[in-house]
Amino acid sequence: MADIWAQYDKVAWKNQEQLDKYWSQQIEQSTTVVIMQPFEVGAAEMTLMEVRRTVQSLEIDLDSMRNLKTSLENSLREVEAHYALQMEQLNGFLLYLESELAQTWAEG
Repeated sequence: MADIWAQYDKVAWKNQEQLDKYWSQQIEQSTTVVIMQPFEVGAAEMTLMEVRRTVQSLEIDLDSMRNLKTSLENSLREVEAHYALQMEQLNGFLLYLESELAQTWAEG
């Protein structure tokens, strides 16, 4: 009976040591996670802020490009209208010259 108690005590002691070792490792891992987590959260927040700044900058650039496009389209319309008017004037002058030429031929 004493041998059985001795074996039982030996197994119990071994199990207790393994359990203590296991919990020490678990505590150490948890401590590492708890210590590292704020750094990871901080890094993620910094990355998020950088991405937000980049998005905001790109939105400003996009608005600027849209305004430039609108301005260039307006300028193009003005130039087209100006040259259309000039073409009308030149066509009118050309018709006048053709009628003058026809009249000169008729008189000659």
